[in-house]
Amino acid sequence: MQERKEGADFSRALSRFRTVLSENDILGRDLFFDRIVSSQGFSVRSYENGECIFSPQAFERALAFLLEGKAVAVKTNAGGDVAVSRFQPGSLFGLAALFAEDEPYASEIRVVSRKALVVFVPQETVAEILSASPEASLAYIRLLSQKIRFLNAKLDAFTAPNALAKLSLYLAEQNGSKLSMLALANTLNISRMTLYRALDELTKDGSIQRSGKTVTVTDRAKLLSHLTESAERESDSENKPSRKDIL
Repeated sequence: MQERKEGADFSRALSRFRTVLSENDILGRDLFFDRIVSSQGFSVRSYENGECIFSPQAFERALAFLLEGKAVAVKTNAGGDVAVSRFQPGSLFGLAALFAEDEPYASEIRVVSRKALVVFVPQETVAEILSASPEASLAYIRLLSQKIRFLNAKLDAFTAPNALAKLSLYLAEQNGSKLSMLALANTLNISRMTLYRALDELTKDGSIQRSGKTVTVTDRAKLLSHLTESAERESDSENKPSRKDIL
């Protein structure tokens, strides 16, 4: 990692930061860009492939804007690393640490492209903007609400009624990826044999395509339809009278 305070990378970062910021609901105004830059309430850093931007033990309280490159948020368990989020240029992360107490960060965010360029806006700068702008504060609340809905969807994946529904929801949220079958089976709490059967079923109905360990979602609507079907079967099973009820 290298901090950039001048030079081509720094100038390019400022130009792209203005563009990314203009599309951000919380800080999306030229006024905020000017305020951040004039107060020097930001930092620019470049990373190489494989370098860690945030980790559970090494992170900072800041909003981080990925300007160039790609990154992935991973959690490590007994089966290996599991990708929980993927970041493209323009992505925002760091919300989990911004105003939190002294707790480990939720995941490790690492670079998965040749290089990455990131701008960090620290907690103090964000707090000043939120205090000065009711619109920015409401936008921040809306963003947190979206994150809560996303986490609820993740919980649904772990509590779905069967393996096919769990896998369908997980892949729909991830939009496919390179998968470790052992890690995925552990994440969804199913056996690898059950996982392979579910993958085969989704491949046959055209929901996904598989090439080695790479899974690509080809029909998200069809993928999510498995959740509805599973819920309906579960409901029918619960409402169907038993032999004892009939007698």
